[in-house]
Amino acid sequence: MTAAPPVAIGLFDKTCSDESRMGNPKLYHATQNSDYFNHKVSFKWVSLSICHSLVLYYLPVAFHGTGIIWSNGLNADYLTLGNIVYTCVIVTVNLKAGLELDSWNWFHHLSIWGSIGAWFLLFWGYSELWSLGIRYGNWPADMSNMFHMVVRSPSFYSALLLVPFTTLIVDVVIKYISNYTYPNETHQTRQDEKLGIASKKRQMYNDSNLSALEITQLSSSEQAA
Repeated sequence: MTAAPPVAIGLFDKTCSDESRMGNPKLYHATQNSDYFNHKVSFKWVSLSICHSLVLYYLPVAFHGTGIIWSNGLNADYLTLGNIVYTCVIVTVNLKAGLELDSWNWFHHLSIWGSIGAWFLLFWGYSELWSLGIRYGNWPADMSNMFHMVVRSPSFYSALLLVPFTTLIVDVVIKYISNYTYPNETHQTRQDEKLGIASKKRQMYNDSNLSALEITQLSSSEQAA
């Protein structure tokens, strides 16, 4: 349930428009210098993945508590906890993919939200197989009615809201700092496109030897004056 977003990102994501890249060849320096794939970046991703794994397991366990997750006092088992954890993993991984996007289009929306929806559909269908008489020995008796039990638990909704948010809060902060506090030329160009001033900067770039960041500083100085 997490295979579609990487494919959609790889095929359809773009950091900035074709016109901006054609007008500013220095935007290619980031990939030529391996700024997006090096030992530092790999260490950051591995470290974040370990932190994500710990939060994705221990926080739902905390919500699960003693296992009394329904108002009628019935006790949940390992399958209930496992499906809550797995649902949080599916949602978090897909949201993480969305966080790494530089641009959104309907392919990305379909891959991310469709993957989350597909998991809930599969979860519901799998838990209904036994009651529909689709059986092979005792399979899948353990999952019978599991979907309905999980979605009736308030702990499930608490985990579904708080676990992805808690897991990705550090990623959001890192993303904000890298994009807006210390932007590189690619990030700055993308921000300019959103503000509608990219074309003016492209013309300035073509008429001078200044970098995109230097042109941004010059434009800011002119506006301040």
